[in-house]
Amino acid sequence: MRHIATSRPIGKTSLIKIFSKLENKINRNSSVVVITSCTDGTWIDALATLQHIGINVTVILIDRQSFGGLSNTDALVHLLNYGIRTFSVKKDDSIVEALSKPHSFEPIVPMSGPYGFENK
Repeated sequence: MRHIATSRPIGKTSLIKIFSKLENKINRNSSVVVITSCTDGTWIDALATLQHIGINVTVILIDRQSFGGLSNTDALVHLLNYGIRTFSVKKDDSIVEALSKPHSFEPIVPMSGPYGFENK
């Protein structure tokens, strides 16, 4: 888990390219589960497109900051604003417990404060 949380991409294939290829190979009754520690980016827009065409999308977002990496809260905000089913896993979390509680789908906006974001 620590390796995923603090990793940096070194390959030439982006998540967007992978999702674009998937779009043509899977149907609306398919499911895609993404386990990543990525920060915000267009990969989330690509996932939203898959979800829009009827593919069940779930993201397990590894909390980079809890492992000593840079924050990826921006990705969490973006995912939740699209209504993508998202789970967060932090360092020392019980995997069973972390994966039993998806985040709320209520749109949230970043803010400063003790929790980092607030419901609209």
